[in-house]
Amino acid sequence: MRCCLLASLTPNAFEELRLSCLPTTPYDFTYEECVAKMKELYGRRVILMRERANFFRITQSNHQTPKQFANCLREAAGHCNFESFNTEAALVLQFINGMKNEEIKL
Repeated sequence: MRCCLLASLTPNAFEELRLSCLPTTPYDFTYEECVAKMKELYGRRVILMRERANFFRITQSNHQTPKQFANCLREAAGHCNFESFNTEAALVLQFINGMKNEEIKL
C-alpha cells in the first residue's frame, strides 16, 4: 500500500513529503505513518480552501443591511488567511457579488 501511495503522488507532493521525513525517506515509514504525514502537510490546506470556498458563496440575506452583510463577510474572511490574496480585495469583490441589489453590481 505504501508503494502505491508514494507512486501516486505528484512530484511536488512527493518532494514535500520527502522533506517532512528528513533525515529519513518516505520509504522508511509505514503506509499509516505516510498517511499521517500527508494529513499534517495538507489537512490545513483543505480546511483553508473550504473556508475560502464558503466565503465566496456568501450572499446578502433578505434581512441583512449592507453594513450587516459587510460585517458578516469580514468575520468569514478572518478564517480564510487571505494575506497572499489581499483581504481587502476579497472583501470588496464578494461584497459586490453578494449584494441582493443588482444595481450595485453595475
